[in-house]
Amino acid sequence: MEFLNQAWEVINHLDKYLEMIAAHFGRVTYIFLFLLIFLETNFVLTPILPGVTIIFAAGALAAVGMLNIYALIPIFIFAVFFGDILNYVLGRYWGEKAYKLDNKFIRPSYLKATEAFFDKHGRTTMFLARYFPLVRTFAPLVAGIVKMKFVPFLVASALSAAIYITIYTLAGYFFGSIPFVKDNLTVTLFVVAFASVIPMIYKALMKYLRHKKVSG
Repeated sequence: MEFLNQAWEVINHLDKYLEMIAAHFGRVTYIFLFLLIFLETNFVLTPILPGVTIIFAAGALAAVGMLNIYALIPIFIFAVFFGDILNYVLGRYWGEKAYKLDNKFIRPSYLKATEAFFDKHGRTTMFLARYFPLVRTFAPLVAGIVKMKFVPFLVASALSAAIYITIYTLAGYFFGSIPFVKDNLTVTLFVVAFASVIPMIYKALMKYLRHKKVSG
């Protein structure tokens, strides 16, 4: 039990141990970071991993020369992208079985409605899901289950991963060493997430208002 408590302590505050890991393991740290973000992105049981805080903390370490910002960003992007693809493939596999189910939780009519939603809003969903824990893990899985077209999925996944990773890594790089930011990391990450989705919310709102004006 003591081992489990210690393991949970390390996982829950992994961003605080990252400096020690980088100092002791050097370039191997990049492999560790890739695997960490890959797992956080794709496995249903591992969204508890502190993905966003690690990305931010890694950016902060890059600012003081312990990691390379030009290596971090592509490593993180590929980790998220490949995690999405694996989730999508798993969703396609499970989806064949899900469509055969018919109970109060999973019904073909529910899946058809979700499929229609992803056909229309799949790319926007992939973009917005990035900024919400758990949701970013399940969005590509659901996309696979309802058979979202693969090429639009890949495009949405790649672009959203690139934007999401770049924003959080650079935020850590430029602001991670500020005492107020370090002491209020949760608030900082929320502000970054909110600022990131404002353009998409604005675009969706304008589209809705134009549609409502035409309909009226």
